[in-house]
Amino acid sequence: MPRLTEDEIDEILYLSRVNEVSELSDYLTSLSTKYHCAKEILFEAAVDPESGNSALHYAAANGHLGGLFIIFYVVYFPFTA
Repeated sequence: MPRLTEDEIDEILYLSRVNEVSELSDYLTSLSTKYHCAKEILFEAAVDPESGNSALHYAAANGHLGGLFIIFYVVYFPFTA
């Protein structure tokens, strides 16, 4: 699992929280290239160290279906994302 920086974790969580689906997808693509790993691994690594919340928590708590869709799509259909 990659060791994401605090800023990288914050960016994934922020983009999920504010429903910036296109930016989130692009950011995950760039991190995937940087760390040579699949996007679903990045979601697993992006957890708020204080609360334990993930991108899924933030998207769901704010009612963002677009954000939830991209998270589920990347995690459950990783070979097509």
